[in-house]
Amino acid sequence: MGLFIAAAITCALVLLVWGTQLWRVTPAPERRFVAAAAALTLPMFFVALWGVRLPFTDPLILRFAALVHPDLPTGALRSTAAYLLPKSLEAPLIEEPAKLWPLLLPLFRARLRDVSPVRTGLALGLGFALSEVAGLAVLLSTYPPYRALPFWAFSGFIIERLLVALFHATFTTLALRRWGRGFGLGVLAAMAAHWACNFPIILMALGVPPLGPRWPMVITAWLGVFFAACAVFVARVVADDPTDARRP
Repeated sequence: MGLFIAAAITCALVLLVWGTQLWRVTPAPERRFVAAAAALTLPMFFVALWGVRLPFTDPLILRFAALVHPDLPTGALRSTAAYLLPKSLEAPLIEEPAKLWPLLLPLFRARLRDVSPVRTGLALGLGFALSEVAGLAVLLSTYPPYRALPFWAFSGFIIERLLVALFHATFTTLALRRWGRGFGLGVLAAMAAHWACNFPIILMALGVPPLGPRWPMVITAWLGVFFAACAVFVARVVADDPTDARRP
């Protein structure tokens, strides 16, 4: 129960900290569309994880690792570079397109011509971030040790997810701000940024370089730098949004 309380607190903080800022910079005529964009990505972490990653891509990566290390048992394969390096590509390649799925809807694309792609990208990313909080709570609840913990034991989870919400909004904005002019390059940039955010965690799992107990400190510092870069990027693209310059 504590885990789900922590997840609810996290979602409330994401809406309070990031959602209200997006609402503030969004003109009134766009707000309904922005809210709808966020709502459309609410199921997508569940779709990406339980619909694609767990049943399809993870077994494929594991099979590849088994081909590289045929003598290792399945449990040991998950700690090899042959598994971890392809695994580092999984989330960027699946989650970034998943966040952009509303672009498949003709009505959504038509409306996008009249609203800000930047604010729409932020909304899609925040909706996915809320989905991820809920999905991770469901996933972690399957592990008995987490079930008995009080909600305050998940303070690290709350802080991390609050940071990651801005990351997701940034990645989607990287893609969508180029809507109509180099959108494909924008999607590749979003995937690359997502991969760069996660890659130090893969290095820690591989022990390269061998920093041992110093790795958590290094990753914390990296995420702090990444958060600052995302905050500056979002502030700039919102301030320089060409959609507002065209508005009468």
